[in-house]
Amino acid sequence: MHKAKSFAFDTETTSLDVMQAEVVGISFALEIGEAIYIPFAHIYADAPKQLERDYVLHKLKPIFADLTKLKLGQNIKYDMNVLANYGVEIEGIGYDTMIESYILNSSSNQHDKGSLALRYLGKTITTYEDLVGKGAKQIPFNQLNIEVAAPYAAFDSD
Repeated sequence: MHKAKSFAFDTETTSLDVMQAEVVGISFALEIGEAIYIPFAHIYADAPKQLERDYVLHKLKPIFADLTKLKLGQNIKYDMNVLANYGVEIEGIGYDTMIESYILNSSSNQHDKGSLALRYLGKTITTYEDLVGKGAKQIPFNQLNIEVAAPYAAFDSD
């Protein structure tokens, strides 16, 4: 990541409310089709040992603050606010697909990743609710098995 001129990223959290959300992991893509997920706060029976959240965020802090590296993502405002709760500031935002979608099609009320994938790529993607459920049966993302969470999270960055 130190050599990359740009990268896409996405946070996985326990809540859509930025004031209550805890970061569970972060995904990155440096090249199209090559994304990774760094889990650090999944808690479930037999969850594997993970890197400490504070350690990971400390290492990523200068990369996120580097103005010369363009950051790409979907709804980056959310990620910025969540990471700011951990003292991580994001500088050098290059592209936000949610904002771009609104600019291109402001009359639409569907600017989420799933709608964009269907509209522009003709693909149906796995949704957050597909993984964690909804309503009373919904589980927090941190209780999702990493083997299930990782492909979903990596796709979010890719």
